[in-house]
Amino acid sequence: MNKFLDMLYSIAEQRIPPKNVRNFSRNVMIGVDSHQWGLSPFHYVSNNYEKALVFLESLYVSEKK
Repeated sequence: MNKFLDMLYSIAEQRIPPKNVRNFSRNVMIGVDSHQWGLSPFHYVSNNYEKALVFLESLYVSEKK
């Protein structure tokens, strides 16, 4: 499975412009056990979603200029 994910990430890196990619450091990727769908490696504390939304909004605004 990791080889498959590595391949998908490689394809994404080739096709998505670097300015449209947001990397979060590991120390802020904090899972939350009270998530409505349970603890998983992709259910994070609310602050992470808020930061991602700000980033996506900035992309939208820069595209409109």
